[in-house]
Amino acid sequence: MVRRMVSGISLDIATMLEILSPLFPAGSFLLIASLANVGKNISFLSASASRASLHQSLALRNNLADVTAKAGSQAIAASIVGTSLGCCISPLIGDFTNLVPCFFVLSVVHQVSNYLSLKAVPIKSLNIRRLHHILNVVVMDKRSDFHVLSPAEVAQLESFLPFTVQPTRNWLKIGCSLNHFCPDASTFDCLRNAVGREEKYMINIDISSSNTKEKSAAAQRSFREIRIIFMEEAQGEDLLRGFFHCYCIFDGIRQTNIDDIGCAHHLVQQSKPKQDLVNRLIAQMQLKGWKTDTDNVFVELDEHDSYRLKIVD
Repeated sequence: MVRRMVSGISLDIATMLEILSPLFPAGSFLLIASLANVGKNISFLSASASRASLHQSLALRNNLADVTAKAGSQAIAASIVGTSLGCCISPLIGDFTNLVPCFFVLSVVHQVSNYLSLKAVPIKSLNIRRLHHILNVVVMDKRSDFHVLSPAEVAQLESFLPFTVQPTRNWLKIGCSLNHFCPDASTFDCLRNAVGREEKYMINIDISSSNTKEKSAAAQRSFREIRIIFMEEAQGEDLLRGFFHCYCIFDGIRQTNIDDIGCAHHLVQQSKPKQDLVNRLIAQMQLKGWKTDTDNVFVELDEHDSYRLKIVD
């Protein structure tokens, strides 16, 4: 949904450029106006990419076609009404110097309305940001009868502003290459045993070393990041299980001091949530309306260099 905010901002910028195009020299007027039109069309195309998920969230009775048709007709009606109002109001505005402040005010109204509309629509698919809000509450709750946030509750917590940093950016790496994940075959085998060979994911804790000689050996090592890599055949529930495991590990890291690789592997093994707990979490998520199937869990899409692992026995 961040893309929708970006497309709205770029649309207003392109429209502003179109309004200012008469101020440019006569030789560059056509170029500036053409660039503004190209920017507007790209913005419309970018907005349409996120429109499908919004329509899907509003189709509560499997009536996606009806919702899409109504949204299209409403958009056309709003465009006609807006153009008509613009034609009526333009003579009243008069001077060009009054046009720019009016456009600025309307742009602010447009962006605020766009943001509030995204807040009002509960998206039921899962990405890193939404899953972070859910798992953070579950892990911090530390109770067997944990509370799972609903899509409407997560929508109120989620930020749709562009250039927002991922909540897991500083401590979680998803789908890194095998060379960065583990250095050798023995470590790879140890990591598989720590998580469980039946799982469709592997986790490693990266411990960075310091070259400062004055510090003790334990103090020279510090937690850097948790790395998780999924198997090629991992499904939606496997992705959720792996993420839940990572959050349990991160919670353990905040409470304990990791000073060697063996301690890190032990923490991976000890922090693994029990199967019945994972099943209860997924069941609660489905009960709240979240879609946990493979087609609706997009935890790897925000990673630019995400890899999956295929093990051939």
